Amino acid sequence: MASSSDLRLASLKSFLQGHPTIQYATPNSPNYSTLRATYCIDNPAVPLAIVRPQNAEDVAAIVKFARANGIKPVVRSGGNSLFWKSMIHDALIIDMRDIKYVNMNDSKTSAAIGGGVLFSDLAEHLTKAGLATALGTIPFIGYAGWSTYGGYGPFSAQFGLGCDNIIGAKVVNWKGEVVEADTDMLRGIRGAGGAFGPIVELNIKLYPLKNVS
Repeated sequence: MASSSDLRLASLKSFLQGHPTIQYATPNSPNYSTLRATYCIDNPAVPLAIVRPQNAEDVAAIVKFARANGIKPVVRSGGNSLFWKSMIHDALIIDMRDIKYVNMNDSKTSAAIGGGVLFSDLAEHLTKAGLATALGTIPFIGYAGWSTYGGYGPFSAQFGLGCDNIIGAKVVNWKGEVVEADTDMLRGIRGAGGAFGPIVELNIKLYPLKNVS
């Protein structure tokens, strides 16, 4: 008799056949251990599967599926939670790291960034453009998780905390809808992070790199 995990995994594979843009790994996949790796090397959690959405619509579809099938979704932006929050046993891990675009506005005063951007991704794009923003120091930390739960870093004295520089956000809510954060939600995101759903995009302030001292 198939276990509940086997049944849920079969349901997930059926769902993913209809969403070919979503990459995924199960415990039997050759790349599973690599994708599962986090900062906390002693985390014994074995997730049901790890999915790698490519855009906000993929994330919305995953959330709808998980809700309809009673599967716990867990969002990973970088995987550096000291409390093991980004890798939970038997959960469906939504690994955001393929959603890592950086789109600067024409005046180069702000940028829309994907919910899976790491410090290294963002720093590379901004440095090439002669720009800077509030940022941390460890390349593989996810910007969304860092900034929305405070965001202290070496530029805090000059630019403020990461959360101070968030001026807009797109979130997938519990219904699986992509929504623009209104004033109240944005206030909550600046400190309460992903409590409102997976953050698929942030809009952040930018500054000339020459002003960094």
